[in-house]
Amino acid sequence: MLSFRPVDLQSDWDRILMFERDTRVASYGNDSDFSEARFRAHLESRLENFPAGHALAMDNGVLAGMVQAWISEYHGRRIGYVGLY
Repeated sequence: MLSFRPVDLQSDWDRILMFERDTRVASYGNDSDFSEARFRAHLESRLENFPAGHALAMDNGVLAGMVQAWISEYHGRRIGYVGLY
């Protein structure tokens, strides 16, 4: 059964990093411009504003994926945005 749980930045950092790097390689062909420190600061800011927006997908307790969502301004309105699933 698939379930989701919010990420814990401290204990899940290696998993989060793995998904972020994999996503960059899949999307852009490499992760050569990736900065772990910059990404962590960015993620910390997102989690402050929308803590439930980043979750790990678990399949019967086994890590299956990650979901990232956040709230953005778009044409003067606040909208939900899913950036990774």
